[in-house]
Amino acid sequence: MKFSSKLILLIIVFYVFISIKTFSQSAEQVVDRYLKAIGGVSKWNSINSKIEKALYITFPSKNSAVFGNVKIDTLKATKKFKRPSKIFYSLLRNGDSISLIMCNNNKVFWTQNKNGQLSVHSKEEGEDFVKTSMMGFADVLLKKDTELEYLGKEKLCEEEFYVLRVKGAGWYLSSKWYFDKETGLLFCASPIDSSIKRYTIFKNYEKIDDVVLFHFLEEVYDDQWNLESRYIFINRKVNVVIDDSEFDIPHSN
Repeated sequence: MKFSSKLILLIIVFYVFISIKTFSQSAEQVVDRYLKAIGGVSKWNSINSKIEKALYITFPSKNSAVFGNVKIDTLKATKKFKRPSKIFYSLLRNGDSISLIMCNNNKVFWTQNKNGQLSVHSKEEGEDFVKTSMMGFADVLLKKDTELEYLGKEKLCEEEFYVLRVKGAGWYLSSKWYFDKETGLLFCASPIDSSIKRYTIFKNYEKIDDVVLFHFLEEVYDDQWNLESRYIFINRKVNVVIDDSEFDIPHSN
């Protein structure tokens, strides 16, 4: 029985359409399971502010040695988020000396370095800072301009995960996000096409005001999973009152 070329083309188009539809649904299912696992979309969207205090510990590694980091270093990190886009991030060394401050207050994006020098940056740089900062992963997954692609299943540490390619607006690189098949929670993320293979692992999830968040993260690199840094939360609150003045540029002496 001979098939016409038109019929064959219709069959090909049909199967391509089915494949794309299934592919899209798989990505949506992974995202939907994650959002449900952290407490649901409505609960997440009810968060208007968040303050996080943490210890940021860096470890000597072949990779960090390139930048002169050859010993264990501990910094105190503070992050403040206030929707829609006010963000404050600081790193302090022992004695509360400034290592770095970055802040967007909807009017300007400013930074302060370890020498106390204040700089005001362009509107475009401020927009990039906001795009690459986030209240949480749900914000990225819920945005319409985020690129999502289901890559199937992949093994890490002898365990199989659902994997998505994720690229948020303003990101220079796409990232692989590995989701736990049982809990639906995000296990780790790894940049795609980066010169250095690196994994950010999210551990010890806990519930804070009915929203599930990870308690600490670790950054490891290469296939041996060499530890490069650890970020441990010591205090975290959501829906707290943050005065707008806390995002203002400090007055120079």
